[in-house]
Formats: sequence, structure tokens, C-alpha cells
Amino acid sequence: MTKALYLVALLILVNGCQIYTGNMNKAPTRWVTVLNADTGAPMEGVSLAYCHTRKPYFIVSTVVESRTYVSGPDGRAYVPRNEQMRAAGTSGYVIDIFRHPYPPKNADVYYVRTMQSHMNLMTERLQKEVNR
Repeated sequence: MTKALYLVALLILVNGCQIYTGNMNKAPTRWVTVLNADTGAPMEGVSLAYCHTRKPYFIVSTVVESRTYVSGPDGRAYVPRNEQMRAAGTSGYVIDIFRHPYPPKNADVYYVRTMQSHMNLMTERLQKEVNR
């Protein structure tokens, strides 16, 4: 009985200390289209990425970003399947939260805006709420 308890304790300890990042270098397997949320035109040069959790210590975890997948001149990007893509942190773009606040893992179209366009839209909406 004591050996079984030690084995269970060891498994819990090993599981808690593991470094988990999922697969941060997935090969692309599907095409998505990146469109401008304001005009609907294809967007070139938008970097998309996905995130996973990494646990470098027993309880503490951090979020890490995958490599980036960049859209071409036609607005199409080749990305991995079964990942919820988002605009990469350094891209200067954000996913349009008004068109689809939580895009599904295998979305075919991503509407993006520049950070400045997003902030202007948020300010306009806030002003409308205040003026009600």
C-alpha cells in the first residue's frame, strides 16, 4: 500500500513539474483568408499565431506564442489545423472582436484591424454609450 502511495505521489509531482508547450511548431495544413474588417479587402503581411501554456515550474505557468504564419498578397495564409489563430503580438493588428469575438479553431476567415483602427472604434462606441 505504501509503494502505491509513493507511486501516486511521484506521478503527481512529475505531472506538475512537466514543461508543456503543446506543439509550438506545427506544420501548416489549411488555408485561411485574412480580410480588413473595415473594407473587406484581403490583407497582406498579417502575422497569425496561436498560444499554448508552458509550465517551467511546479505551479507557475506562462503563455507562449507559436511561430508566425504570414498572409500573402491575396490575403491567404497557410496555418495549422485545430488551433485558434490570433494576430501575432508584434504584427500591429488585432482580430476584430465585433465580427467574431471568439473565432473557432478552424475558422476560414479572419477579420483584422490595425491597432489604431481598433482603438478609434472602441472610443466611438464608448462615446455612443456615454451619450445615451
